[in-house]
Amino acid sequence: MQIIDNFLTTQEHLSVLNTLTDVKFNWHFNKNVVYHDKTNSSLNDFQFTHVFYRDNNPTSHYYPILSPILKRLKCDVLVRAKANLRTPTAIIEESDMHIDIAYPTILNKQKVMDAMQTAIYYLNTNDGYTVFENGEKINSVENRIVIFPTQLQHAGSTHTNSKYRIVINFNFF
Repeated sequence: MQIIDNFLTTQEHLSVLNTLTDVKFNWHFNKNVVYHDKTNSSLNDFQFTHVFYRDNNPTSHYYPILSPILKRLKCDVLVRAKANLRTPTAIIEESDMHIDIAYPTILNKQKVMDAMQTAIYYLNTNDGYTVFENGEKINSVENRIVIFPTQLQHAGSTHTNSKYRIVINFNFF
């Protein structure tokens, strides 16, 4: 696992942050944070998302704002890029543990999963975090990125001390 603070220049970071917090930026409601067969009964198990890229294509005209992040990640093949926005809660709650991407139809699934990386870019500082299956927690710090093997299970959390918590998830080779 690699944690890098001040990942982008201040100007690059503010460009991404200001775009995602602009009134014209479109967010989409997701009634669950993690999609799988478990049922999370928390009233806070929802988020807003914006998919920039998936299925080998940009899915948003905002995709170009990710170029400084993708360049610094040295991303050869992007699989998916998605922003998540959570609203504040009275107490911090963690989502279910998960991996972002699975490829059940690929013959050599394990080799693919072993090679794929996930990166989480934090747009704002708050008391939320990402927790990993080994118990390690990465705090939400503005302009921080954490890079880890895609098969490492992780969970995001809500937060209590900011209007929003925004991260961008990248799955790539």
